[in-house]
Amino acid sequence: MSTTYASIPVGVFTKTLKDVFLNEAGKVTNYIDKLYDVTRTDLIQNTYQSFAGLGPANTWNGEETISYDTIQARYQTIITQIFYRKGVKFTWKMKKYEQYGLMRDMITSLARAMAQTKQIYAVSFFNKQLAGGESNTPWNATEGKFLFASNDPAGSGHPLANGSYYGNLITGALSVTTLQTAIATLFKTPDDQGNVMGIKPVRLWVAPDGYANAVEVVNKGVGLRSDTDKHTKNFFDEYGIEVTACEHLTDTDGWFLQGDYNKAICEISADLEQSQWVDHDDKSTVHDAIFALNVGALDWRGWVGSQGA
Repeated sequence: MSTTYASIPVGVFTKTLKDVFLNEAGKVTNYIDKLYDVTRTDLIQNTYQSFAGLGPANTWNGEETISYDTIQARYQTIITQIFYRKGVKFTWKMKKYEQYGLMRDMITSLARAMAQTKQIYAVSFFNKQLAGGESNTPWNATEGKFLFASNDPAGSGHPLANGSYYGNLITGALSVTTLQTAIATLFKTPDDQGNVMGIKPVRLWVAPDGYANAVEVVNKGVGLRSDTDKHTKNFFDEYGIEVTACEHLTDTDGWFLQGDYNKAICEISADLEQSQWVDHDDKSTVHDAIFALNVGALDWRGWVGSQGA
């Protein structure tokens, strides 16, 4: 004789479905931890203010009076929580007579839907910043540029405090040559005073369509342009670039490089919380899930991208 959920004590029934939820949610690939610095918050909104860095120090003869630098405000970033909620409802009859795991399947589906929504939303920030265009919003209202901005024509890139501009959006499909350009662009990224920061690449992001090519490019490197010369050094090796294919990236031939310095941030105030209760009017059981987060960036530095061919 098959066992129905009605024969299981309420506490066990609740824990069983909550465990099913957590187990399934954990199977969804987590891109957030790779893209963002993840922080927990108890506030619905947080405001961040960045400041321009200082230039090189001057020589001093031990007696003369120096002029002191003052703080120069740069970007203000506001991160406001966004809430997502979804639930399923089991009728009294379903709970009493169901013997084929339908409720378990529904909880599995709920967990996957919530976990995937969380990842899709977080990755969408980079989709929009790489695509640009009137339908998308720049990474920062103060600067008014997208996270990936070209400096062609000159003066259209990211403005620095010293009056110059810098671009971190390059052109071309992913190849050995364009990856070389991206690494150089990343390395030469300046702070607001024009000082080169020497940012190193750690991760190359592509859509699944571009994964095979990305792996080939990274493994081929600068030296292995010819299949007959197997001993030429691959200069990409020294960086240990991780190739990550993400199914939520929407540009099939676009790609971007992530540096060891970047200030992409994800604030989470509710991390896939679930609850369950009985509606005493009709004796149905409700299983509800919610999460709250938002993403953004405190600086554009640490990223170089291309929209592809």
